[in-house]
Amino acid sequence: MSTLDFSKLSRKERICYLKDVANLTEQEVEILQAGKIELEAADRIIENVIGTIPIPIGIATNFVINGKKFWIPMATEQESIISDASKASEWTLSTGGFKAYNTGSIMIGQIQVLRIRNYERAKHQIFAHKQEILSLANTQSSTRRAVDLRVRELKTPPMLLVELLVDVKDSMGANIVDSMCEAVAPLIESLTKGKVNLRIVSNLATERLIRV
Repeated sequence: MSTLDFSKLSRKERICYLKDVANLTEQEVEILQAGKIELEAADRIIENVIGTIPIPIGIATNFVINGKKFWIPMATEQESIISDASKASEWTLSTGGFKAYNTGSIMIGQIQVLRIRNYERAKHQIFAHKQEILSLANTQSSTRRAVDLRVRELKTPPMLLVELLVDVKDSMGANIVDSMCEAVAPLIESLTKGKVNLRIVSNLATERLIRV
């Protein structure tokens, strides 16, 4: 498989080549080279904005992933990161590049229930009202859906973890999963006769894995 030594091109030649292969418009090229963020726009991106800083953007070349060639934009101020990534990816070309797959886009929301007197009854009530819980969770979004739930009993300290399984599609999902957990917490508290404490997305994303 032939490769292009992108580093041998001048900056102007790189832009022209990229414009051609990526079908960029003149406006997109202008935005790419402008490299400035207005403070008003930055204020909508993150909290507590006091200013902006420029970061160089380069292209890591020679990546083949699942049989398709990719040019990967990387923003970094550290020398050799992009050239090393490009060289390393070139070594994989003779064996077909990288092969990657994912297990889906399910994130887990956890509702922690404490002070439960009868755990078996609490679990029975949750599963008996499963569809009601899922329907209530799904009032929070028209595109991201809670597709299932499960219940885990922990002994030390004693608690139930009611877990919502949410298909967040291509989003990270934290905000919508948190909102769903908040929405169903009063119902779960009523069903279990316990006290709901934490209601938050789990960082243990065991249902959303990527393997390369």
